[in-house]
Amino acid sequence: MTLKDAIMNSPHPSLRRTVSSEIATQAFGRLKSLCKNATPPQLRFLPTFVQALRNQCTGKGRRSEKYELRTMTATVIGSKSFNDIPALGLVVDEDLNLDEMMDRREVQVARLVTYLSESAPALGLEVPDNIKDVCFALVGLWQPTMFAPDRFPEQLAEVARVDSEGGLRELLAGTNDRFSRHLDTRQVPQSRELMLGLALISYLSDDDRLFLPDAIKIEDLKRSIGIFAVRLANTKEHTKCDRAALILEFLWRDGFMQAGVDLARMYSEFLRPVRQDTSYALHTIDAVLHRYMSDPESAFTEYESATDMFALHALLYSRAILENSGDEQGMQIYAEKLLQGLLCAVSHHIEGAREAAKSFLQPSTIDPSDEGSVLYASAREVVSHYPKAEAYCQTVHEWALNPQRIPRF
Repeated sequence: MTLKDAIMNSPHPSLRRTVSSEIATQAFGRLKSLCKNATPPQLRFLPTFVQALRNQCTGKGRRSEKYELRTMTATVIGSKSFNDIPALGLVVDEDLNLDEMMDRREVQVARLVTYLSESAPALGLEVPDNIKDVCFALVGLWQPTMFAPDRFPEQLAEVARVDSEGGLRELLAGTNDRFSRHLDTRQVPQSRELMLGLALISYLSDDDRLFLPDAIKIEDLKRSIGIFAVRLANTKEHTKCDRAALILEFLWRDGFMQAGVDLARMYSEFLRPVRQDTSYALHTIDAVLHRYMSDPESAFTEYESATDMFALHALLYSRAILENSGDEQGMQIYAEKLLQGLLCAVSHHIEGAREAAKSFLQPSTIDPSDEGSVLYASAREVVSHYPKAEAYCQTVHEWALNPQRIPRF
């Protein structure tokens, strides 16, 4: 793939679904499972809280544990009672745009912090200093207002059970073997298997018991799951695309570089229009570029991955220029970011980079039949109407005329 390759089709919009009684009941069940089986270190407070709740609920005339957890569910979702949740008409997470979903998560976390902080003293408990981190992790795993939440919590509990029985390395090896077979057949594992892979990655994160072979297997898991996420996205089915984005976000937060590239592509092209977010896509691909610049040798395991990253970076910033022609301040930033990526690609001898940079810096020299060159020249035409941004481009052009003067980034 070169810097002038490929634009994908966007999926069609769908109706916005609401949180029903079935989804509320599902959320209650997941909360109950999480509170009993919480295994990540940041969630260890939850089983303690539930046990204290259970002890309090055993007395005569006291409210049941089920009632309390249903109340917690309703509180976090934003209802006064569990049975009234459907009447709120809340749109499910999958049908919100990214900003709306992130705002909802912050509100849900704040509600949970308040609930636990107010309930703990009556149970004889002190909330941990990192209570907000606990609640942020819980809400992220719980996903109380999702239409189709994943099976991550139960798989995390399964990994912990296997570890307690001494079978963790065998589980890791067996999961990798199954994923390898799926890669060969171009199939996607079932959701349960994908969540098991993610649970293994989460459970073994920063585990000092890992030897080099185990660490390699974890990296293999990340690579396989990333490929499966892309295959899900390629189906263009809304629910599968949403699931793919969540998987890629998990892998990107865990430091897997290729997932960042694929995540930026998801939010710029693959997701339904209601979920697409150009700003988030630009932010993500820019973060990938800066990680690459800080450590290019270990950023990607394959040359094609770096080429793919530079191609998407150039494509997204060229589009940003074309789509924001009335934003003078933004134009300066977009032009600088585009050139930073192009010149970094040139300095690392990425295929097609020099031609792409020349198309932007010297648009009069392009081949009009070349789609990629036309894109960069069109972006430069827009930039030329903004004196500061254009002056910057001209300065870079003069500076870059001599290949010897292009520095390594």
